[in-house]
Amino acid sequence: MKHNDDNEVYIIGSGEKSPRLLRRSIIIASLAVAVAAVLAFVFLLPKHDETPSAALTEQLDAVDVMPDKARAPLFMDKYPISDFVIWVSKQVKYPQGHELTDARVIVSFVINTDGRVDSVRIMNREKNDAFAREVLRVLGECPRWQPGRLADGTPVAIRYTLPVNFKKERK
Repeated sequence: MKHNDDNEVYIIGSGEKSPRLLRRSIIIASLAVAVAAVLAFVFLLPKHDETPSAALTEQLDAVDVMPDKARAPLFMDKYPISDFVIWVSKQVKYPQGHELTDARVIVSFVINTDGRVDSVRIMNREKNDAFAREVLRVLGECPRWQPGRLADGTPVAIRYTLPVNFKKERK
């Protein structure tokens, strides 16, 4: 055993530390964890030039994973969803009197087991409901779909979420 000037006692060969040194090690480890947590929090926050709504509405590409022999709904009994998106873009009109306003409407809907569009919900609220009403009008006129099917052929209802952007200027 060795005694040093700081009143810390080390037991040679056993690897044990005095309670004071052990407390110091715990405090240093706790500080390191706290600093790491603060740094992670700072780097995960949106940048100052990003608005929270911009961070929340950023789109990601969807990945469809379906078992063999399962089938997604088919728009107008034969077309993939990409053709539905094109159909929506051709049907939606700018609300009269709001042609100089940009807007984004996020709508959720279900393709039922009988191929009808059902359970339509607006997921966000714009300052002006005219945009949401236009999207609801178009979905109300949507032709029937061939419903999605499980691998065993059983029809199944499928929910989709679709963002519709109203842009006063095309890029």
